[in-house]
Order: sequence, then structure tokens, then C-alpha cells
Amino acid sequence: MSQPYKKRMMLVLLIMILLMCLGVWLILIMRVANSNGHIRTLRSTFQEELIKEQQFTSLENLIRNTALERESLGRVLVAKDDVASVIESVESLGNKTGLRLTVELVGVENIPDTKNDTRELLTLSLQTAGTWNGTMYFLSLIEGMPYKVSVTSMDFEKVTLPEGEATKKILKGEWKGTIRVVMVKEK
Repeated sequence: MSQPYKKRMMLVLLIMILLMCLGVWLILIMRVANSNGHIRTLRSTFQEELIKEQQFTSLENLIRNTALERESLGRVLVAKDDVASVIESVESLGNKTGLRLTVELVGVENIPDTKNDTRELLTLSLQTAGTWNGTMYFLSLIEGMPYKVSVTSMDFEKVTLPEGEATKKILKGEWKGTIRVVMVKEK
């Protein structure tokens, strides 16, 4: 074999090896591209799961941090078997303020314009007699009770009886009043 023939064969052989290397390189590039797509999908899924985990942790923290507030919500409503103790509490507040207090009416009714079958309204109609300061103090104590309390009406009148006409119930210079209080109660 001659020298130029050997050189040509060597050149053809090198070109074939180069083409084979180029083919292997292209195949590897396509595989990497395919695995990159798979990696992108896995990365996206991982990020979605990470976001869900963060939201779940945030929700757990919110539940843990609001436990006291949620517990106190149950105390806003008068318990279904607690009406007598609420009335006793109101009478006790009247005694504390120096008022003579009479519970004239206790009523329980459905909440108007709702289809709420777990709550109802507890209405108390109260008659008071005593000093103006005692009456105002009593109102502030009623509003400060640990329930959702609404004072829906109140009517006060200063007693101006002539001397000698004072009765045991109402004395001259005192204030007599009617107060209507509504609370939300569990059924």
C-alpha cells in the first residue's frame, strides 16, 4: 500500500470516528435535554408541595395563635341552661351598684330574619330605682358582661314626689328606670 492510500484511509477512518463521536454527542445532548424537562417537572412539583407545606404551617400557627380568642367566642353566647345564672348575675350587679332592681320580664324568642336554629334572643326587662350614679354604673356593668349584650331601650325619670309621699319602693330625688336588655343565647 502506498503512502497516499494510507493517508486517505486514515483520513476516512478519522472522519468516521469523528462522525461517530458527533452522533454520540448528539444522543447525549438529547438525553440531557429530556432529563432536564423531567427535572423541571420535578422541581415545579417540589415547589408546589413546598408552598402547600408553608400554607399548612401558616394555618397551624393561626389556629394555635387564635385559640384563646376562639375559646372566648363561646363565652359570648349565653349557654342554653345558663339563663337563671345570667338573671342572678344581673340582680347581683344591681345590688353591687346600690340599685333596687326588679326583673319584670324574661323572654326567649327566635332571631328575626334568620333561619338560625342554634341561637335565639334572651330579653330581660328590668325596673330600677336608685341614684343616677348607681344607674349609670349599673348600665356600664351590664354592657361589660361577658356576653354579647345590647341595651335596646331605656327610660329614666327623676322622682319628684311631694314631701311625705315617698314610698318604700321609690324615694324622693331618686331615679326610676326601665331598661330592656337583649343577649344572644344558644338553643
